[in-house]
Amino acid sequence: GSGFRYFPDASQINTNDWRGAANLLFGLGRKTRVRSTHTFSRAPYYQFRAIGAPADSAGSSSTLSELQSDDYDGRVEVERTLGRRTALTTGYGLHQMTITGGGIGDFRRQQADAVLNRRMTRYAALRLGYGFERAENTWGTTGPAADTHTLNLGVDYRRALSFSRRTSIGFKSGSTITSPNGHRELHFIGAADLSREIGRSWHLAAGYSRSVEHMAGFSQPIVANNADTHFGGFLTRRIGVDTSLTYSAGVLGSRPTDQRFRSEEHTSELQ
Repeated sequence: GSGFRYFPDASQINTNDWRGAANLLFGLGRKTRVRSTHTFSRAPYYQFRAIGAPADSAGSSSTLSELQSDDYDGRVEVERTLGRRTALTTGYGLHQMTITGGGIGDFRRQQADAVLNRRMTRYAALRLGYGFERAENTWGTTGPAADTHTLNLGVDYRRALSFSRRTSIGFKSGSTITSPNGHRELHFIGAADLSREIGRSWHLAAGYSRSVEHMAGFSQPIVANNADTHFGGFLTRRIGVDTSLTYSAGVLGSRPTDQRFRSEEHTSELQ
């Protein structure tokens, strides 16, 4: 597919982009499933996005530069059922970004993980796992590769509210260990959301998450608190609309004295 965005303060920049995706799901016997997802995009510009915002969302022109960007994001997962309530999932993901021009360089993030899920009740599941991530920047003087260890220990919970079956609530928790400048630091992460079905084809959702990410151009991890809302539905049988607002606040690095940031993004789509 392709897209076009308009930035009033940067109308001279060509914002036509191209995107593609491929998804594959198949079984290996009765107890094993393989899932593979891949996305690719090319744009004649590069734009920093808000933490927690969709990768294809639009922001302000102040984050825009006239440098061609090629972006690939892929992941392969193998899920093995171990019993009526237990499943083991292993996965590998790769995110590669190349910026052409300006002498900036590349960004590569690789991740490998394994998670054991045990359903405890109808609404809650216990999660036990470990993940390793390495982010490599060749952008100027961004520093050496950054490693992240994720201790995927927590509970996933989701259920409809007793007084309103069209409203559901969910949350999950975990922790991440980063190693900036060779010093290990523990961060608690998690997410919570509330969603509501409206009529036959409309929905409203709000959520909060705390995350630790590595982004292109930064050698330090970004610890962010994110809040977002989504509203959408179908205007006709074939035409749908979706709008979202994302707000992020946090720190680049892990110490209170490190550089703090705030960002907002809004996107609307007609499908």
